[in-house]
Amino acid sequence: MKNCSSIFISGFLMLIFIACGIWLLTMGIGDTLENNRLKAEYDTVEGQLSDYTLDSPDSYDPARRRHKSATYFLTYTYFVDDVPYTVTTDYSTGNVPALGSERTIYYDPANPENAFPGGNSGSSMLILLGAMFILIPTLFIVVECSARGLLPNTRVDLPGLLAGGIMVAIAAGFLSMIETGSGFNPFLLIPWLMIAAGGWTVIRSIFTIGTKEED
Repeated sequence: MKNCSSIFISGFLMLIFIACGIWLLTMGIGDTLENNRLKAEYDTVEGQLSDYTLDSPDSYDPARRRHKSATYFLTYTYFVDDVPYTVTTDYSTGNVPALGSERTIYYDPANPENAFPGGNSGSSMLILLGAMFILIPTLFIVVECSARGLLPNTRVDLPGLLAGGIMVAIAAGFLSMIETGSGFNPFLLIPWLMIAAGGWTVIRSIFTIGTKEED
């Protein structure tokens, strides 16, 4: 009875995570489509990073022994008909580019104050978070099904293949959101290491299992 109860609770939590992921993914895709629609109607100009505003301060969690870097909203200044305007990103980042770094700004020609920066956006983060909320619980479900012998018997390690693919996808998503021109940060090596580890896991899952079965 306890085993059935724990399976039910775990399954319910996985479904909640997946539902949250679908919601985040839907919001992110919707915002992205809206931005793409506006890009077709708006004019563009090169803006320069002129300021950044603190979102969350630098902190240290002694219980988890984890250091959290400060994050900032980025403000860009752009000119339309020699009139200066500013626009701020709808997300914060710990990798702040150098002041004066350029970025394409999309603005409404009828009202230049209505604008948004090109490149990364809050909708991109929603899509990445939504994908994580869906893929990671899916991995746990696949691992549980494999442990119970519910997956088809193949020469490929399906849980390993999925785990490696998820590592590569998440790391690639973080790399796509890293601000350019912010200088070298050793923490930026982590996504590349994840891609290498995920790629190796995928290769090992495809080729190693068959060799073991033949032995």
